[in-house]
Amino acid sequence: MFNTLKTLLSSGFFGVNGCPPSDCRGYKNHVIQRAMVENEPVKKKGGRPPSVKKRDKKINLYVTGLEELAIKKRAERAGLNLSDYCRQIVLSGQAQVRLTPEENATLNEVAKVGNNLNQIAHKANADGIRSIAFEASRLLQQLSQLLNKPSDS
Repeated sequence: MFNTLKTLLSSGFFGVNGCPPSDCRGYKNHVIQRAMVENEPVKKKGGRPPSVKKRDKKINLYVTGLEELAIKKRAERAGLNLSDYCRQIVLSGQAQVRLTPEENATLNEVAKVGNNLNQIAHKANADGIRSIAFEASRLLQQLSQLLNKPSDS
């Protein structure tokens, strides 16, 4: 970029004393802007937009070693980091526990079966109930198995 600035200054693009012919105020800014426009592509700012509610205040809390271990263990069981767990407990009195991958998989399966039942109901309204009784029975059994599956907890 320095070579570009040097080239622009010596190229005669600028008027007297290095100022642009049309405006002699702030010629350094003009040189920099001109160099950036000509040689560097404008990069779009990507990524997630900044949060409107930034958490920038800190509250200190003194606990014993055993209390700290107990709080960390509960946060781990809830699937939350320590800060999120403590914030939820203080503000609402309980922590929203995250689903395990197995629970997520089961929930997705239930959603798929529910979608199939919805399609069957739509077809029953269009064609008549007798044409789809077998399929509905099979899906109801599958849904019952998913909901009655023993959990590991």
